[in-house]
Amino acid sequence: MEQYSKIIDFCIKEGVNYWTFNIPMSECKECGHTVNAPITKCPRCGSTKIDWWTRIIGYLRPVSAWANPRQIEFNNRIFNSAEDVKV
Repeated sequence: MEQYSKIIDFCIKEGVNYWTFNIPMSECKECGHTVNAPITKCPRCGSTKIDWWTRIIGYLRPVSAWANPRQIEFNNRIFNSAEDVKV
């Protein structure tokens, strides 16, 4: 949480008028459980049928609904944990 506070304070200080955190969320296709992190196995039911959600062109959408070229690009993304963010 400290890193999030630093990012928010930095944006306020610099006058940024629009920004967002783009944290990938995971949704289990079996039981519907959601987790605010990229996972490959549901901690509730153990299913590996997981869909990731993240922002694309400003909208929160499931990656499985993206066009194929965007899905390929998504698979090349590298996500850092909140602890890795430096301000």
